[in-house]
Amino acid sequence: MATEPKIIEKDDLQDIVQTFLSEGGTLADIRGFETKDLEVIYSMGYQLYNHGKYKDAEDVFKFLSFYNHLERKYLMGLGACRQMLKNYEGAVQAYGYAAMLDVEDPSAHLHAADCLLALERLGEAESALEATVHWAGDKPEHAKTKGRAQGLLQLIKEKDKTEGAQS
Repeated sequence: MATEPKIIEKDDLQDIVQTFLSEGGTLADIRGFETKDLEVIYSMGYQLYNHGKYKDAEDVFKFLSFYNHLERKYLMGLGACRQMLKNYEGAVQAYGYAAMLDVEDPSAHLHAADCLLALERLGEAESALEATVHWAGDKPEHAKTKGRAQGLLQLIKEKDKTEGAQS
């Protein structure tokens, strides 16, 4: 004898999905996408980006970020595409999410700072650069990133001095 399927109320379903996602689940898990499937799609986005097809690559990285919001490289790809498309606000948002997924990797902070500088939001750029320097620390693998951030910080401080002297 077959059992009747249980009917789940809309509010209950929302709670179930919210709990699933808050415990580290992704929409890719719900849809049944395997990691290898997403990696194939990622490689397509990566190739599109490297061939200068930033809008097409952005669409791929949006898809990937939607289905697995916990994979940092998808968000970094999305941010990079948006940065190349001069959608600096969107890039800052993507880099911000990526930074939250791995605070000890300073690269997302540096890329966000580049976008904030393009938006002429110097105070926020300065904060992002200070975060870059902080998280880079003395780690040799982040020395180049740290050096670039320190150079940009110096330029911002010099600009502040110049503008202060002209006022």
